[in-house]
Amino acid sequence: MTSLIFGRPLGAPRFACHLHTFQRCIDTERRSRNKPEPRPEPRPKPARYNGPGEFDEHNIQPGEHVHSVCRKHDISFPTVLRALKGVKLKSNPCKLAVVVSERHCFENSSMKYLDIHEHPFAKSVLKMYIERTKKPLWYSFRSFPVALPFPCKEAARRIRHAFCDALTAFGYDREGRRITTDPSSIIADLYGTVRISCADPKAACNIKFAELSEQIMRIMSGIELALARDKSGRHISAPEKPPQQTNNRSQQTSNRSQQTSNRSQSQSRPASYSSQSRPASYSPQSRPASYSSDWKRTGVRFITRAK
Repeated sequence: MTSLIFGRPLGAPRFACHLHTFQRCIDTERRSRNKPEPRPEPRPKPARYNGPGEFDEHNIQPGEHVHSVCRKHDISFPTVLRALKGVKLKSNPCKLAVVVSERHCFENSSMKYLDIHEHPFAKSVLKMYIERTKKPLWYSFRSFPVALPFPCKEAARRIRHAFCDALTAFGYDREGRRITTDPSSIIADLYGTVRISCADPKAACNIKFAELSEQIMRIMSGIELALARDKSGRHISAPEKPPQQTNNRSQQTSNRSQQTSNRSQSQSRPASYSSQSRPASYSPQSRPASYSSDWKRTGVRFITRAK
């Protein structure tokens, strides 16, 4: 009865069906001890493009479909971003870093979709940036991943809040357009890209919002000087150079060279010297034989009478 229940014939061992599997496991273990198999190589980590220093232009090469959009809508790559000049924070507990550009720039996180090999999401990403060109000022905020995700997100949110308040205090809306009617001001809007990164998100979460707003206000004063644009669409921080500046410089250089040559000629000949002052019959042999020349160590030539 038990043989019928457990499905094995009479007289057969209880674990006969598992003997082959058990023997195979023992052989595998013995073989692995005698000759260990080489471990597979670890897979390379995927490239990340979340930070300004992680973007590598050698790894990501945008294709022609990306360059055509950049030329048409005046969008550039993150490599043109430069550190903001003219702003010095006395105390920077949050370790804020600001980079700006006078052009609209792609986000570093979007560069992985803009490779030379067209990504399936490339058209959607480019369309998103094309619609975004209606806004004159592009800004983004990021915290370095040195803490848990919550303080990183909270720090970026507080910095964004303080930045929007600073825009309102300076007389701009959230897109960078001038909203105050000041007849003495020639600024129409702020045009370009601003990126603020926080290297200490915990400090940005614990600091008082009034102190954080004071730091962002100082940063905003430098951003206004760097990205301010007049009604004609030209940045005020970069005045146009006069077209005749190069011609004037070349003319001054030629005048100086001519004056130098005239001075050298006047020093080489005395003022009273002329070709007619020397007799036509003059020759070195016409000097008296009683005169001989001598050289001193000082290099001064003088004439003495031979004894």
